[in-house]
Amino acid sequence: MVGRAKNIAVPTLLINGINEVASGDAVKPFVEEIPNLKHITLDGTTHSPNVERTDDYMRILGEFLTTS
Repeated sequence: MVGRAKNIAVPTLLINGINEVASGDAVKPFVEEIPNLKHITLDGTTHSPNVERTDDYMRILGEFLTTS
């Protein structure tokens, strides 16, 4: 997907945990390439921020869906 992510033509939400494999350098190419991207890294979470911080995750998702 690196090099092709720039072709994503819809608003995109990327949520990841701060203490997981898909953080920092792993998501950097997508953060840099995807236009109209909202990127949120949730502190205190690993690969399952939707389970570890459900209320925050759902609030972020709801805001994205109603404003994008």
